[in-house]
Amino acid sequence: MTFHTIITFVFRNKIVKHILFWLSYGLLTISQSGMIEEKDIILESTIFGMLLPIKMLFTYFVIYFLFPRLMLTGKIFGFLVSVLAVMPFAIISQRAAAHFLVYPIVHPEGTKYGFLCSSCLVFGFFVFFFLFGYACSLKMFKHWYLDQKAAQKLQQEKLEAELKFLKAQIHPHFLFNTLNNLYALALKKSDKAPEMVLKLSDLLNYMLYECNADRVSLKKELELIDNYLELEKLRYGKNIQIEFIKNGNFNGLTIAPMLILPFIENAFKHGLSEKLDSSFVKIIASVNEENFNFQVINSNSASAKNRVSDGYKEGIGLKNVKRRLELQYKDDYVLLINDEPESFTVNLSLKTKA
Repeated sequence: MTFHTIITFVFRNKIVKHILFWLSYGLLTISQSGMIEEKDIILESTIFGMLLPIKMLFTYFVIYFLFPRLMLTGKIFGFLVSVLAVMPFAIISQRAAAHFLVYPIVHPEGTKYGFLCSSCLVFGFFVFFFLFGYACSLKMFKHWYLDQKAAQKLQQEKLEAELKFLKAQIHPHFLFNTLNNLYALALKKSDKAPEMVLKLSDLLNYMLYECNADRVSLKKELELIDNYLELEKLRYGKNIQIEFIKNGNFNGLTIAPMLILPFIENAFKHGLSEKLDSSFVKIIASVNEENFNFQVINSNSASAKNRVSDGYKEGIGLKNVKRRLELQYKDDYVLLINDEPESFTVNLSLKTKA
C-alpha cells in the first residue's frame, strides 16, 4: 500500500482515525514520561487511560466546535483566544478528576501535592497545549490533504474531459478529409470510388468499435495507416511516391488510438505540389526495446509554403495530436518537426508499453 492509500483509508474510517490518534498521543506522552521522569510505565498508562475521557471531551470540543467555526472561516485570532479560554476549564477538570478520583484508587501518593498544586497546574497547561496543538495540526493536515486530493481530482476530470473532446474531434476530421477524397473521385466518375467506399467502411468500423480505449494495439494502428494509404493510392494512383517501411516486432505493444494518423493526413493535405510526379510521402515505423519511432517525410510543396507565408496555421489535426501527446504521454515522448525547403519531416518517439 502506498502512503496516499494509507492516508486516504485512515481519513475515511473515523473509528480507525480516532484510535490511531489517541494511541499515538498516548504512546508519545507515556513513553516520554517513563524515560524522562523514570516513572512506572504501567502506572502511567493506567492513569492516562482513566483521565482520557477528560482529554477527549475538551479535545473534541476544540476540533469539532471551535475549529470549523473559527479556524476554517479565517478567524484565527478568535480561535486562539477561544482555545486559551478553554484551557483553564480543561486543566481544572483534569486536575479534579486526578486528585479526587484517579489517585485515590491507583496512586494514593499523588494526592499529597494538593488539589491546586502549582506545578501540577503548569504541567496540565503543557499537556493540553500539546494535545490541542497536535489535534489541530492533524486536522489542518487532513483539510489540506483532502483539498489537494479534490483539486487533483478536478484537474484529472478536466484533463479527461479535454482528452475525450480531442478524441471526438479526430473522427469527424478524418471522415471529412476522406469524404472529400471520395467526392473528388465521384465527380470524375472514377471506377475507384466503390473500392474507396469499402476501404472507408473498414476504417470507420475500426474507429467506431476499437478506438474507445485509452490504448489500442500498435499493430492495428499501423494496419489503419496501411488502409489509409490504400485510400490515398486509389485517389492519386501512381502519380506520387508513397512508401511505408516497418522495422521491428510490433506485437503486444500499445499506443493511444488515432495518434499518428494526423501526421500522415497532414503530409498529403499540405505536402503535395501541383506536379504530383515530383511529390512523395515516406513513412518509417520502427520499434526497439524502449521506444516506438515514427517518421513521416513528405515533399514540401510551393503551395504549402505560400499558405504558411500568407498566415496559414496548422490545422486541427496537428494541434489535436500535440495536445493529446501532452495529456497522454507527458514526458514519455519526443516530437520534432523540421521544415526544410524541399521536405517536411516529423519525428515522433514514444516509450513503448506492452
